[in-house]
Amino acid sequence: MLRIASPSARTPLSISPGELRRWQRPNDQLSQHHHISWKRGCSTRKCRRSSGRQAGRTSWAFPGCSGCGDASGVSSPTRSPVQSSGEGIIGRRRELDALQSWLSGATDGGGRLVLCVGEPGIGKTRLAQELAGLALAGGTAVAWGRCVEVEGAPAYWAWRQVLRSLSIDPDIVLTGDLDSPGDRFRVFEDLTEALRNVADQNGLVVILDDTHWGDEASLLLLRHVANQIGDARLLLVATFRDQEPSSILARVLPDLLRCPAVERLDLRGFDLAEVSQQLATTTEQPSDQDARAVLDVTGGNPLFVREVARAMTDGTWRPSQPPRTVLDIVTARLGRVSPDCRRLVQAAAIVGRDFSLTLVAATLNEPVAQCLPLIDEAIGYGLLDRVGEAGEFRFVHALTRDAVAASLTSTDRAALHRAVAEAIEA
Repeated sequence: MLRIASPSARTPLSISPGELRRWQRPNDQLSQHHHISWKRGCSTRKCRRSSGRQAGRTSWAFPGCSGCGDASGVSSPTRSPVQSSGEGIIGRRRELDALQSWLSGATDGGGRLVLCVGEPGIGKTRLAQELAGLALAGGTAVAWGRCVEVEGAPAYWAWRQVLRSLSIDPDIVLTGDLDSPGDRFRVFEDLTEALRNVADQNGLVVILDDTHWGDEASLLLLRHVANQIGDARLLLVATFRDQEPSSILARVLPDLLRCPAVERLDLRGFDLAEVSQQLATTTEQPSDQDARAVLDVTGGNPLFVREVARAMTDGTWRPSQPPRTVLDIVTARLGRVSPDCRRLVQAAAIVGRDFSLTLVAATLNEPVAQCLPLIDEAIGYGLLDRVGEAGEFRFVHALTRDAVAASLTSTDRAALHRAVAEAIEA
């Protein structure tokens, strides 16, 4: 079985390869509901190009789309839940104001790509859902695509989802030799023009979720589109984690940020008032003391706040036993670093949330200079932060430290405790 993440619940789902392939089938019910059709003249890509290309471009027809003109718009085959107003989301007023401004500009012909960035659980998908609701309420079509961390997923997987939700056969648009620069460029141009033609009706919002897991072809296509939409009625939103330094996106990101039509939106943790507001959704009249304690433990990460609040409500909260969702996120992040970095982070977790590199290096019996690159690696993956003085570091959240410590076997934990004690006494 394969494991991917649900676009709404953000929890792992188990699917078979066959089920993954079935996601590629056209969403006929969606097309019928929104009265959308995509005119296909010939059954092969070659015929479409030879019959439809004018002045070096493919002519895509978009006849009679009454669905794009009403408030329902086009929803996603991933079935991400969409809310229709700004109610229900906690905080994010600044971010929503910016997104509304970019949406308004895009529908007036000033296309944008917004890079929505933040750590796991910070609320990137939730904010994108809120934007989708605002767009649909204004009569703007919305299409979703989601990158997945699944070996064997087809190239352009997220873009395939986008095209199918617009009733466009991706096998017509995204066909060509990936290793041929000429074929790849024609695919990029055809996809861009297809999106522009849909957007010409009443505007279009395209949301690509979890692009840190995107394949190279998908991300190069995103870069191409970003360079072509400055005068289109199109708003592209790509969500990604800024803690995946080894991902393909990390190599494409500098080029994306140089595009004139690209904006970056970094999401931070909730402040005290927002933590208190979120606690109130699961706890009756949370005290300021409770809110401060949860903020300190979670760093304001909305997902962590929610999970801790639930554990506090049902009486299962223990610092030594972080909620399973939190433990899974931290364990996955820890699994991406090198073995030496993992060993350093585990030793640091035994020292405490705040620690000196000198003590951790002594615990591991390694020179400080040899540990510095490992610290940088852990910071890059969102496990650690620098603090005021040189050589002083801390875990990004107390929960992160607790989860790392909880992931150790009892034997490893005891051995590290002894090593820390010996380093302190030395």
